[in-house]
Amino acid sequence: MVNTDDAKLQDVVAAVTKAALADGKITPEEAEILEAVQINLLVYDQALDDAKADGIITEEESDTLDGLKQQILNDAWDIASVSDGVSEDELKMLEVILIGLEDSKP
Repeated sequence: MVNTDDAKLQDVVAAVTKAALADGKITPEEAEILEAVQINLLVYDQALDDAKADGIITEEESDTLDGLKQQILNDAWDIASVSDGVSEDELKMLEVILIGLEDSKP
């Protein structure tokens, strides 16, 4: 059985990948964003599992999870903005990440 949270996070990765492929190709920068999102979501997923282990998500755990979500966005933005500005595809990826993270509230 697939964990509901795992499925939500997999949906975020799939949606970000779809946004990256919108123009038919994934640039090296887009691939780097995808890799960073996948790695950061694994960290987030582990923190979420740890927070849920006792059946209660404390305010501190919630703050940590929110910080990890912000880090996912920050890392993606930092990668996207390295070159000559952020492309439309990269903006779309960032938007999809933001929406996906908002939808994956614990």
